[in-house]
Amino acid sequence: TSYYAPFGNWWANSWVQVIYPSSAITESGFITSIGFQVSDVPTSAVQFSELHIYMGTSQDSVHASTSSWLPTSELSEVLSVTNMPLPSSTGWMTIDLDDPFPYDGTENLVIVISKKMSSYNSALKFNYTAVTNSALYRGSDSDASYANYPGSNTGTRGSYRPNLQLTISQNS
Repeated sequence: TSYYAPFGNWWANSWVQVIYPSSAITESGFITSIGFQVSDVPTSAVQFSELHIYMGTSQDSVHASTSSWLPTSELSEVLSVTNMPLPSSTGWMTIDLDDPFPYDGTENLVIVISKKMSSYNSALKFNYTAVTNSALYRGSDSDASYANYPGSNTGTRGSYRPNLQLTISQNS
């Protein structure tokens, strides 16, 4: 099944936080790249004007509320890029991280994607696994601050955990 997460591209500006259980990852080490399974692509070239990816860990397996954002003090920015093209083909979209994320393999992995675009593009969709309240997101077409950490603002919980592929190395 396909949906707009992990990039929240049904809005121009968004913050999307997804929890992945440690039981599905099964190893520790340094996460050096992540991949999402693209199911549908835009017919014309489009790009993210800004893309930031953060990672953290949590004992929570799902989002307990519409404001259960992982605090910024518990997030590490692992990628910051400007003018990144959206995928133009289906299959795995692999993103090499600027900074490897040290993952201990015991807590659940939290991936946050913050992005800005000139306008939304709902044609880009990703395969996902339905897991109740595994995603928490917020977005706006006109307010660029929606791509920033939400703080105490509420979002929307969703059951759209994008399929994920990790590259984990034992060396940083």
